[in-house]
Amino acid sequence: IKGIGGLPVGCSGKVICLLSGGIDSPTAAFLMMKRGCHVVLVHFFNQTINSRNAVKKVEDIARVLAKAQPNIKLYLVPFYKLQAEIIKVVPAKYRMIIYRRLMMEIANKIADKEKAKAIVTGDSIGQVASQTLENLRCIYSVSNFPVLAPLIGMNKEEIVDLAKRIGTYEISIRPYQDCCSFMIAEHPATKTELKDAEDMERNIKGKHILIDESIKVSKILTFENGVG
Repeated sequence: IKGIGGLPVGCSGKVICLLSGGIDSPTAAFLMMKRGCHVVLVHFFNQTINSRNAVKKVEDIARVLAKAQPNIKLYLVPFYKLQAEIIKVVPAKYRMIIYRRLMMEIANKIADKEKAKAIVTGDSIGQVASQTLENLRCIYSVSNFPVLAPLIGMNKEEIVDLAKRIGTYEISIRPYQDCCSFMIAEHPATKTELKDAEDMERNIKGKHILIDESIKVSKILTFENGVG
């Protein structure tokens, strides 16, 4: 009987996976489990636009992933206060990049707390504006941990096929407003210079205080083999 292949979950160490409500990141989390990583999920939500149903969607994805990795932890991190400060000082076409840089900073702090060894994303080269090589460099540069992107060379069709096979696809396509799309330009910047991103970020009032507060008030859920 052919199994799924790979390595036993947990034998390769712990990683932090940034989990959106979309198709890609749950698939990335599964692939890391397949390579023996124990995955901790981190989801950012904007409480002004995300309803309880939207958060439940992410919880349902975690329940499916818990079938591959029993005892999976999900951090629900409120992001509205940080976004509100970003919107005040960052032009609309750069906001998604700055959102993701701050998410990466928070993920790094959670990685320290969880004693993880890497950060995982669902990025695929050129799939959306934030996933050009220039923008990925801007986002990944804030990380003190290796950033792993197991979908980086896959096209959407390949990712969708895998999502269907592992059982997350039907959940991921439920209507949901990603907080990364909150108050951004219709045509976001695709070739952001690292220095420009760093300069814009310095104007965010109380950034480090707000990052620490977001982590402090995060809700942590645990799912056991599909139950939680």
